Amino acid sequence: MNKEVLGVMTVRGGSKGLPRKNVLPLCGKPLMVWAIEQAKASKHITRFIVSTEDEEMKQLALKNGVEVLDRPLELAQDETPTWEVLYDVLMTLEPYNPNAIVLLQATCPIRKPGLIDKCIEEFFKQDVDSLVTGDYFDETIWGRPIKRRQDIVKEQVFVNDGNVYVFKPDIIAKGDLVGKTYAYVFTSQEEHVDIDTEYDLWLAEKIMEERM
Repeated sequence: MNKEVLGVMTVRGGSKGLPRKNVLPLCGKPLMVWAIEQAKASKHITRFIVSTEDEEMKQLALKNGVEVLDRPLELAQDETPTWEVLYDVLMTLEPYNPNAIVLLQATCPIRKPGLIDKCIEEFFKQDVDSLVTGDYFDETIWGRPIKRRQDIVKEQVFVNDGNVYVFKPDIIAKGDLVGKTYAYVFTSQEEHVDIDTEYDLWLAEKIMEERM
């Protein structure tokens, strides 16, 4: 695949649900290191960058052999949109112009081998503006007429699980993360764990221990 693919992980020190979660240990490694190693294992990511305002996270990324961009403090707030952080990365790297941006969240460590590359391949194959991982879930509100599971296919909604996002750079520049066309890659139930609480961290560790 003759494409320039930029991988990005955005981590900050001010997480509220689980303080300092990106550097908490998971099966003996800081959480963010799992995503770094998965990005390094990708056949298609040609460059990988960690965007952070946090010194500990910066040093951890450098120690694990990846580039770091110092994120402005104003882009490391609770309300900062993801697209603004990615746009800052693109503007900082100019005139570098990748064909795709792959966003990996540190809080989703249970990516199966090959998932990242599968997403990148599907993104280019389908020629879409964006691609996300996740699965369909039944949208059922109690109190409405109850239908059999087999009869509620049309009421299902796709929910992204945070594992892998792939974007065309030009939609980021427009302040968008979806675009006009998009695609899905379906993931397993265990990959849906997104760490935001102590329970999430405990569950992820049990899954990882079983896998290892």
